[in-house]
Amino acid sequence: MNSVVIYMISGSNEGSGVGSPNFHEFWRVQLSIYHTDPTECGNLAVKVSNAILGAAASLESDHGIRNLLKRGDSDVARQDPNVHEFQIVQDYTFETDLDTTVDASP
Repeated sequence: MNSVVIYMISGSNEGSGVGSPNFHEFWRVQLSIYHTDPTECGNLAVKVSNAILGAAASLESDHGIRNLLKRGDSDVARQDPNVHEFQIVQDYTFETDLDTTVDASP
């Protein structure tokens, strides 16, 4: 199965100042990119990376996602010899501000 899966690895926050309702959030996410062909797995990984990093300015202006960085990616590998898919893992970090005045409860 050819696919891209996104995992949130960690998130942490800190107050932005005394009496301030805003929190600064730090995030780390990983993408697992699967393909049945190792060359196509690499090509798909490049397309995914280019799409994410190419959208950095839009993510910042539209969604407040800042300092988007690609930390690295793994080599093409099989998880298990009995599994037919090859996998590349990409690691990204970014920052946001969480506005606690927005209440999503009903």
